[in-house]
Amino acid sequence: MEPSDLDPSAEPAPPPAQPASKKRRLELDRSDVIALIALAISLVGTLVAMKETRILQEQQSLMVAQQSASVLPYVNTNKQFELRSDTAVRVALSVVNSGVGPALVSEMRLTLDDRPVRADSLAAAIRERYPEVAATQVRSNTMEAGVLPVDADVVLATLEFDLRRAGFAAVSGVMDRVRVDICYCNVYGSCWKYREEGWNEATDDCPAPMQIQGD
Repeated sequence: MEPSDLDPSAEPAPPPAQPASKKRRLELDRSDVIALIALAISLVGTLVAMKETRILQEQQSLMVAQQSASVLPYVNTNKQFELRSDTAVRVALSVVNSGVGPALVSEMRLTLDDRPVRADSLAAAIRERYPEVAATQVRSNTMEAGVLPVDADVVLATLEFDLRRAGFAAVSGVMDRVRVDICYCNVYGSCWKYREEGWNEATDDCPAPMQIQGD
């Protein structure tokens, strides 16, 4: 035994130093944890931003849909038969907007047996094609485009038929051959096509609506 080992005044020996490689490994592990935490925070922030963006887009889509629905026009046609006497029946062909917003009519096409005809010459076209049916023009409106306000009912043509020449069934059959095709839009530019068979269909093929004009 060495004398220094028994000397109480001697300083204790320092602890053995850790290997340098182990110290670097601990420091590297700590930096990795910090990097992972930063990455996780960044990822969470990105996910939150994506979620907020999607919610905002859904809200905007809902607002646009609500705006469109609040001014949605719905155009159709009506054929009203009125017995004037035992020998005469009057038929009024009209265009109606039964929606909740104005209809910007960009195109209106009147046909008889799929052949274009003007409203003011409808009776003459019927007499030419069906001479057994005595049709007389009472009223006409040559509207081809314009604005239909809410609840508007615009008469395109009013005809009177002599029932002594052709019965009511024949008159009704001829009027079934008279069709109106309409292209119309709402104030936001969404457009539809009306045809007498089936529902109105959304379309991108309507011409641009004409400028609003007064009567």
